[in-house]
Amino acid sequence: MIYSEWHFGNDNIPLLATAIHNGHHFPLELVGFCGVDEKDRLREEDPYTSEFASLFPNYVVNYTSRFVVDLNRSLEKAVYLKPEDCWGLNPWLKPLPEEYLNKLYEDYDAWYSLLRYQIERMLKTHPFLIILDLHSYNYLRNGPETEPEPNTPDVIIGRSNLKSDYYPLIDSLREIMGNKTLQN
Repeated sequence: MIYSEWHFGNDNIPLLATAIHNGHHFPLELVGFCGVDEKDRLREEDPYTSEFASLFPNYVVNYTSRFVVDLNRSLEKAVYLKPEDCWGLNPWLKPLPEEYLNKLYEDYDAWYSLLRYQIERMLKTHPFLIILDLHSYNYLRNGPETEPEPNTPDVIIGRSNLKSDYYPLIDSLREIMGNKTLQN
């Protein structure tokens, strides 16, 4: 149920870009259960991050909606089950049958097994990898006819999944980029 594109075009470059919230696809067998309308789904997904990821020689793009399975969460929280899991939106009109839920969990495990394999394969050649976890920010959260949210970022450099040993490096990068105008 998880549809992704895996492209490894240059093993000489220790970089992997991912766009795991790019997707909007909803498996046909789950459409009748979906409790979130298309507009609200699209607002919380990260469309077009695939275009950015595909600029890199090695990338993974997920085409399945995060409202099916959110690959940016732990297995236990990857399938939204109640509104508290997804910004107060009701993810399902009725509970998902256990067979579908189990299939989503199996697909999640398989997806991460493949990712782990590819990362370990690349680490045989390189002492480290740079992994870019690309997301977008919806600056028109209240609709296309509204004014943009004030002070929305062009780039956010996160470090929540990084070992604290590397924080000074990221802080230096933030400082360098903090003085740059990227869009205007």
